[in-house]
Amino acid sequence: LVLRPARARQRDFQSTQQALAVGERVMLASGIFGELVSVDDDVVGLRVAPDTVITVKRQAVATVVTEPTAPEEDH
Repeated sequence: LVLRPARARQRDFQSTQQALAVGERVMLASGIFGELVSVDDDVVGLRVAPDTVITVKRQAVATVVTEPTAPEEDH
């Protein structure tokens, strides 16, 4: 009973890893957000700020972000 949810999470993680594409906004396991600028077999390039690209292991990508993550401004 405990193995089924773990297998489902592993399948979700693998499908996310296989579907990574340049231009997608992602969140790393550490909580860092950025836009993919390169995707290789083992590593990805992540733009975290203008003119700032970091290289991380592909497995560090936790999720693809589909909604805006900018905080709403109070007026």
